Amino acid sequence: MLLATYILVDISDISSLRSPTQSISSTPVRPSQQGTVLTAVDWLKRARRIEARFNEIVANDSVAYVQTLCVNFLLDKDKASLHESSISLSKLRKTIYTCHAEILQACGVGDELSKVEAIEKEIQTAISWVEEVFCYAIVDWTEVERLFRARNFMYQTVDSGMA
Repeated sequence: MLLATYILVDISDISSLRSPTQSISSTPVRPSQQGTVLTAVDWLKRARRIEARFNEIVANDSVAYVQTLCVNFLLDKDKASLHESSISLSKLRKTIYTCHAEILQACGVGDELSKVEAIEKEIQTAISWVEEVFCYAIVDWTEVERLFRARNFMYQTVDSGMA
């Protein structure tokens, strides 16, 4: 049985929608916990702060950051630093997802959303690299060593100037 869903829209409501040419700085979004209304510009600023925090954590080089984590794991066989790194980066990812959703809601698809998506991609890439090493570390440290020496981890196949 095929079910169809229909959405009925009252024409009088359409006139109240934001026009595509309206400035993003005046577009109110969801109130924050302090009770103030955040605009799309505020969400973009928050996204930039998240990016700055991410770059602070990885010292502006995701490849070198994951390389250091991997080498440190191979020296001490302690998975905790890999796990902690994954958790801290995942917290940034969660926050950037919120920014993404709010920018999408306020502005739709456009330059603002593209900026946030670029930050999102940087964070997600670093997380996937850390999690790859962590997954192998959980199973067997010798597999981490083998992949590291063979340069078969994802982060090792990327030109460090691009990360």
